[in-house]
Amino acid sequence: MPDLRRTFYSYDITNPDDTVYSASANFSPDVRSGGRLYSSLLEHSFYGGADMSLPFQLFGHKQIFKFGFYEQVKLRTFNTTILGYVISNFSQFNDQVRDLPVSQIFDSSNIGPKGYVLRETYNPEDRYRATSNQTAGFMMFDNKFTDHWRLSWGVRVEQFGQELFTPYTGLDTTKKDTLLTRHIYIDVLPSINLIYSLNDNSNLRFSLSKTLSRPEFRELSRFRFYDYTSNATIEGNPDLRRTNIYNADLRYEIFQKFGQMFTVSAFFKYFVDPIEQTVDFTGPETRVKSFVNAKSAINYGFETEFRLKFSTIFRKPESVLLNSFLLTFNAAFIYSQVKFEDSLSFILPRPLQGQSPYVINSSLQYQHPEKGWGASIFYNIIGDRISEVGNDAAGKPNVIERNRNVIDLQLSKSISKKSDLKLTVSDILAEATQYYLEFRNQNNLRKTFIESKNAPTFTLSFSYKF
Repeated sequence: MPDLRRTFYSYDITNPDDTVYSASANFSPDVRSGGRLYSSLLEHSFYGGADMSLPFQLFGHKQIFKFGFYEQVKLRTFNTTILGYVISNFSQFNDQVRDLPVSQIFDSSNIGPKGYVLRETYNPEDRYRATSNQTAGFMMFDNKFTDHWRLSWGVRVEQFGQELFTPYTGLDTTKKDTLLTRHIYIDVLPSINLIYSLNDNSNLRFSLSKTLSRPEFRELSRFRFYDYTSNATIEGNPDLRRTNIYNADLRYEIFQKFGQMFTVSAFFKYFVDPIEQTVDFTGPETRVKSFVNAKSAINYGFETEFRLKFSTIFRKPESVLLNSFLLTFNAAFIYSQVKFEDSLSFILPRPLQGQSPYVINSSLQYQHPEKGWGASIFYNIIGDRISEVGNDAAGKPNVIERNRNVIDLQLSKSISKKSDLKLTVSDILAEATQYYLEFRNQNNLRKTFIESKNAPTFTLSFSYKF
């Protein structure tokens, strides 16, 4: 973010005579008001890998053995400069300057003993350099035992190292940067996928696997960034650990020509040390968002998905018109629960942060087979979910993101074999984005917290393929 500026105005609603918005009176640089933040981020990523497949025969069927390796290195440097307008001299300051609009308040005529002075604030944790190195190798078998049974199984072994440094501020010039955090993990990630073919078009699939979720550099850094869109300060946590995820899935699937399909599945996930975004209400105008590891969590539920042409739905495969319409639908219903440390066992159960109880996506698409006209309408909704976790032990509320209906529309026309014209209207309903506070220690009392208006977005695009 090359240049972030913000000035905060307010007035005292408890004083009937105070009806004028005045800028904050700052005595030290503050990014939230009268401040300017300059930041730069430079990251280099290097990666490469190779794999080999070796086919062989067994049980009268073709088998495959595959192995390979992968290497990725990331180098990041992040720097900031933070300036702020502060009151130059409290005894001489002309307080009426604070009532000027933002376009005039920091004019050169207001810089001096009776106005403001520009100062810089320095915190070594506002700068960091970080590295990560991931080395992985894998081996797997794709075995077909009969015409109906197939087994894909294997293992991936990863070594992952991550370091983050902040500038050293001491007098000893021989010392290097201060190590803020270092993590080195070696993980074994097995996977097994068993498929039973009921016929040429349908399968029954069962899978087990272990996966990971690692914290990003930004989530580890102590750098405090003021996000004006959410009116909160965001700070990382260098003590974050990576998340281990154990997955199980049972799926029934049907495949048909023209990319049509139908699936229904049940799933289960177990998280060890899941990473959640938290919020701490440190004052009436101050919120600090950060990240912590919960002890564990579970997700389970079921999902269904299909892509079907109208000709299949109405059983008229010969109809050109019905073959031009495609209906897609995906819905998942999830139960989620977080487990806390034993010392916090008195806290009421709650869902995992960011996890909605349901997700629904659908679309209706039309494509003229000859004239190249196309039209699509998309619908999406997610259930209320925890945006930020409060502190139940201290009676601090969770921040909940309310569900909203989203409808998008797209019209397209193929002008030639190489060119297309598209008109997209996003978020036609433009329902407000709402967040509310949930006080779980007060019978789940809910209060509206943040509400932001939305508007449809219109995009006209032209593409040409050379």
